[in-house]
Amino acid sequence: MCLAIPMRIVRLSGGSRAIALQNESEIEVDVSLLDEPQPGQYVIVHAGYALETVESDDAEERIELLGGSEG
Repeated sequence: MCLAIPMRIVRLSGGSRAIALQNESEIEVDVSLLDEPQPGQYVIVHAGYALETVESDDAEERIELLGGSEG
């Protein structure tokens, strides 16, 4: 089973890359599939790609269900 994880974009790192927060770890993700990624946005990440943005309430609920903390 594959799992897509909600993460919050911390900063853009150039080109189509961004740094996102997963629990307390910063992960580099590809944001080329998003229209205009911005720091502070929550995104759903699978296999290193941000697939879509989600509202913060929805993302925080999903993070809690997965047993993590946003950080």
